[in-house]
Amino acid sequence: MLARSLTAKRNRIEKIRPLDNSAPVSSANIACYDGYDPFWADPDDDSVFFTANLDQELTIKSAATPNARFSNWKPSMATVIVRKRFWRQKWFLVLAVLAAISATMVVTLAILMHCIQLQEVPDIKEPFDLDKFGHVDVAPEDNAFELYRAASAKLVSQTNASRTDAVDAVLYGGWLKSSEELRDWLEENREALELFRQASERPEAVYFQPAEKTIVSPQLVVSNHLRTLAQLACLEAARLEANAKPAAAWTWLSALLRASRHSGSHGCTVERMVGITMHRYAYAAIVIWAANPRLAVADLRHVLADVRKIHARTVPASETLKVEYLITRKNYADLNLFSRDLDFPWYIANSFVMYPMGEPEMGRRLTKMIWTNWLLECDRPRHLRRPDAAGTARLYALDHDVASIEGGLSNARIESCLKRSVLGKHFLIPPQDFIIWHDCEAAKQRILEVALALLIYFHEHAGFPETLEQLVGHGLDEVPVDPFGTGESIRYRREPLAADGVTIWSIGSDGVDDDASFPSNKSRADDRGDILRQIWPPHFLGGPD
Repeated sequence: MLARSLTAKRNRIEKIRPLDNSAPVSSANIACYDGYDPFWADPDDDSVFFTANLDQELTIKSAATPNARFSNWKPSMATVIVRKRFWRQKWFLVLAVLAAISATMVVTLAILMHCIQLQEVPDIKEPFDLDKFGHVDVAPEDNAFELYRAASAKLVSQTNASRTDAVDAVLYGGWLKSSEELRDWLEENREALELFRQASERPEAVYFQPAEKTIVSPQLVVSNHLRTLAQLACLEAARLEANAKPAAAWTWLSALLRASRHSGSHGCTVERMVGITMHRYAYAAIVIWAANPRLAVADLRHVLADVRKIHARTVPASETLKVEYLITRKNYADLNLFSRDLDFPWYIANSFVMYPMGEPEMGRRLTKMIWTNWLLECDRPRHLRRPDAAGTARLYALDHDVASIEGGLSNARIESCLKRSVLGKHFLIPPQDFIIWHDCEAAKQRILEVALALLIYFHEHAGFPETLEQLVGHGLDEVPVDPFGTGESIRYRREPLAADGVTIWSIGSDGVDDDASFPSNKSRADDRGDILRQIWPPHFLGGPD
């Protein structure tokens, strides 16, 4: 019966040809083929076969006892043996399971390492109330940046290294040092310069709301153009002074000073550093301008009052650091944004490489503790702050470690963990530089006020005083303290030659008094070494910085 059934099924399939026409077909090895290359099956293999033909499939199980009449037949066709396919599938399944197990182990290990890294870094509360900080209400007609944007759009060309050197030459040598190219550049930007002056007279300056700020480069375009507009203002002041119009020159110098307070108002550290650079231009130009013999004592007193009033609008360092903290939080939350803006591959921080190191969560937690430490001291005068400890974060050595009080870590533990946090170290760079720049600006402001008081004294007494204490009542209420000292006043020295005037200086960020000189191993551009100004008698204009 089995043989008859097999024979019937065989006859219904096309193209079945036995190898030998006289050879019977074995029930042990009946198979179907579709005309491809032959695959010789084992006649003793009790296997299940199926055809590769697309139209039909035949599944036959071999009989327990082959019929002798079909024992010599072998098929000439492409046969796929299910048993072999099963083993192939079985090995594939085994490899897939092993790969899944390996991936699970790697992921588990990464998560475990991530948790271990974070175990010793607790998550403390935010360093300030974020809900009450981040938005400033200001009317458009009071916002200086409405006009600064217009001035930026009208700017014909920006400054460059050669123009900066040329502007410095005019600043210290007078309008006669200006080149034809520099004068043409000034004339081309008359419209932008006038908008800049009008903007400086507005009471408020909000470039972007603090909560909306990011490190995106387009948000800094106008701030960067303010540096160029500051140089143009210096050139215009020098031109007017050369034309015997010192009062008109002061209009532009005071505009420059006010604009320097606008840049970085409610802004980040980069914007504030632009403002500090603008203040440096004003500081140098005003000292030279004030030595003009055409100025009277009343003019100088008015200027000194203006300088103090304008500087009083300087935003506290803590406000700038708070804005920077908001930006840093955004960077941790969206590291892809950070990589797009700076064209730097920080997308790796989101990858598997950073995760086992505890990033970005470790950096975020450490940042909270570091900002908590900074904000407690940064608004105090530098000489009254707790000393900053040596280390990457420059944490202040507080009497009671605030981070520990808040449930965080001691300064030493923070520094230890910070060494393992790539992102934490990277995001600390701008705030560290900013605090030094902020203190250097404070030193220059005090030197500027002393310089104006010295010139007032010179007009009233036909000479410079022996000591700065003699200026009290003649422009100063008290002798300013050197921000970089330990409570000492700004340094002062009368030069041996009367034509050389006097020198006033701060010991600078390195805390070393170089006796009003620039040692060869220090850089003037970095404000390392003494911060100094030489003041000449009013009949002498210009001179070296």
